[in-house]
Amino acid sequence: MIYLDNAATTPMSAVAISAMTKVMQETHGNPSSIHGHGRQAGKLLREARHELAQLLGTKPQHIFFTSGGTEGNNTAIIGYCLRHQEQGKHIITTAIEHHAVLETIDYLVQHFGFEATIIQPENQEITAQQIQKALRDDTILVSTMFANNETGNLLPIAEIGQILKQHPAVYHVDAVQAIGKIPIHPEELGIDFLTASAHKFHGPKGIGFLYVSSMDFDSYLHGGDQEQKNVQELKI
Repeated sequence: MIYLDNAATTPMSAVAISAMTKVMQETHGNPSSIHGHGRQAGKLLREARHELAQLLGTKPQHIFFTSGGTEGNNTAIIGYCLRHQEQGKHIITTAIEHHAVLETIDYLVQHFGFEATIIQPENQEITAQQIQKALRDDTILVSTMFANNETGNLLPIAEIGQILKQHPAVYHVDAVQAIGKIPIHPEELGIDFLTASAHKFHGPKGIGFLYVSSMDFDSYLHGGDQEQKNVQELKI
């Protein structure tokens, strides 16, 4: 049987399966623990964060591990908008976004009084000029995908990032469909938040990451400080 649904999810690579199996068999400590098993797990976690940071052209402290794209999108959108709502309650996104973005923004609209501008494609494309035209003084966040999961179209990320350099709104990019397929360096592209999920590029299900530039935002999850500590370190 030939598998042709990689846009939905990818089979794990042999390298990923081997690495994950080895870790599950040999490294079962809590990376927050100070004993030998914990230190070994912590070392692997630091190495993974460092390698991912190198791939993105950034520093390890900007990488925040998540359970996948949905958690990353929720953390970025809800966490930033609720923390900074006194600066404005207007969000810009597009009609072609994944439900993990659209439903999250709708949650803010329905429960916290935010307003969202949903940009429709023109000639099957989203343009940077559409984003620029929709910007308002009270816009605090723009959220777009990097690559569309249905058509494969790439959005003009660099152009949008350049426009937003002249505006206080932050830029969230859902890169789930693009990461691992094309080089992505968020700092060069003017991206403030970037989300990805490993199962889209031959990694295991249930793991992803959120890139965060340097800003103050809240986590919508509450509990231990394992990954939350990274968020605290990034606060201005």
